[in-house]
Amino acid sequence: MKKTLSNQPLVLTALHLKYSEVPGLSPMQPQLLDDLHKAMLEEGFQEKIISTADIFEASFDPSSLQIKHTNEKRNRYLFRAEGERAIVEISNTSIILKTTNYETFEQFYSMFGRLLICFAKVI
Repeated sequence: MKKTLSNQPLVLTALHLKYSEVPGLSPMQPQLLDDLHKAMLEEGFQEKIISTADIFEASFDPSSLQIKHTNEKRNRYLFRAEGERAIVEISNTSIILKTTNYETFEQFYSMFGRLLICFAKVI
């Protein structure tokens, strides 16, 4: 059985990898960011965007029947491919690949693997 998502409309495909917090990625040192941008350029992600994400997390405590929530701002670094059909988002806790240019699972997963290797080499 081949892994594929081919039925239209396949508007957005994303792969989200979470890892333990890396304090050096928030905020990222300028030289490290430049090195990462060079690595992303080699994979076709030319545009670098530095932004802040507003993170809202909620949890429910069944024993006290209360909802607890937190709000925080996190730095994130986006690298967008030409044609704006794919973007890589890197934060201190995750790397996300989002694309609207999906052909096959193997192709998509291969792209994510290459990006992950670039990220691991630089970081």
